[in-house]
Amino acid sequence: MKFKLSAIEMDTSIQTRTHIDMATVNEYAERMVEGDTFPPVELYGTKDRAWIADGWTRIMAAQSMTFKDIDANLHPGGRTDALKAALSANTKHGQPRKRQDVDRVIELALKEFGKLSDRALGEMCGVADVTIAAHRPKDNCKSLAVETRIGKDGKTRKLPKAKESPASDPPADLLDDEPAMEPAEKAPEPATEPMRKPGPPCRGMQMARIAIMKLGEITKDDTEREEAFATVKEWINEHE
Repeated sequence: MKFKLSAIEMDTSIQTRTHIDMATVNEYAERMVEGDTFPPVELYGTKDRAWIADGWTRIMAAQSMTFKDIDANLHPGGRTDALKAALSANTKHGQPRKRQDVDRVIELALKEFGKLSDRALGEMCGVADVTIAAHRPKDNCKSLAVETRIGKDGKTRKLPKAKESPASDPPADLLDDEPAMEPAEKAPEPATEPMRKPGPPCRGMQMARIAIMKLGEITKDDTEREEAFATVKEWINEHE
């Protein structure tokens, strides 16, 4: 289906790449103008508002050419659903994930879904569960605030207390086949994203983050770096 670019949320908080390769964006833009066909981007939401699960580079390329819409697969859900899908994007296709990208994926997963087990998060991110465990804050195992984890089956299980675990024990984490607490709790359902109420536009911070992300692509040896930053500063001074 064709989806309006203006209805896509450029929410950088669920962008799983450490940065967007602007050279690839420009290449895609040129190919789009020449008529090349690209796979549909993956979106979650409604026709009036949707979040990106996969396709940031294609969307930015289309935007740079001032296109009005883009081929997309629209799935029901919202920001949370888009993030879950984004965490495993590019594991088997597209631009391969770099080490920094994998680290960001795990960081986002722990921040948003930290109560899930390492095994559940590993499958969500396309990495091994031991990799998730290695990225967890070390004081989590000692914190009284983190006493349970939610497994893939949606059941909540107790975490062994670190002070009661001998040094030879495996990491104090949850295995999905451990006995469940009674009564078992279910994993929280992702909240449905509310539709934006009529009123003044509120996309300023999203646009600012995108601008910063693009400026970050200018390398220190770029001969136009100084001129580019001066142009931005001049624009800011004129529009403050």
